[in-house]
Amino acid sequence: MPKAVELTVQMAADLLNVSQPHLVSLIERAQIPCHQTDTGCQLLYASDVFEYKQKRDSESLAALQELAAQAQELDLGYQLPLREC
Repeated sequence: MPKAVELTVQMAADLLNVSQPHLVSLIERAQIPCHQTDTGCQLLYASDVFEYKQKRDSESLAALQELAAQAQELDLGYQLPLREC
């Protein structure tokens, strides 16, 4: 995706399926970069949002696989995911 594609905070929140206040906290913690227009409106580059989403999804999958492995070790009947979605 071209770096120049810009999203509003609400558009990015919708894309990530998070609330706008949560996205603002991610921006404030510098987990997703943003920039301001001349009018003071915050915008995010779509490529940055997709990069964050990919990282978040990878971390979630790794945590899920770790939990499934622990459950198997404890013989709780869970199985590891076969492949990444």
